[in-house]
Amino acid sequence: LTSVPQDLPTSITWLNLEHNAITNLSQSDFLRYRALTRLDLRYNQISMIQNKTFHNLTSLTDLHLWYNQLRSLPVDIFVGLGNLQYLYLSSNQLTTLPADIFVGLG
Repeated sequence: LTSVPQDLPTSITWLNLEHNAITNLSQSDFLRYRALTRLDLRYNQISMIQNKTFHNLTSLTDLHLWYNQLRSLPVDIFVGLGNLQYLYLSSNQLTTLPADIFVGLG
């Protein structure tokens, strides 16, 4: 896969997209999947995530972004994720993060 599928049931709670060829994530990618509690995007080629991509995923508890090609993250990437308990960002190319990026996380 090179993008997030948009034809899955909107009630899914776990979306496993690991080991694909996704390079970018946009604001519209997860609008349909507001019930997600776990999102696994590890082992892709993600190099860019747009602002507020995960904004509507208020039930999300697990977010796996490790083993991608992320160099930076938008300051508001985690806004609305008050229930997030597990965040995996290792094995990317991140060097610095915005000072307030984790404010409001569970």
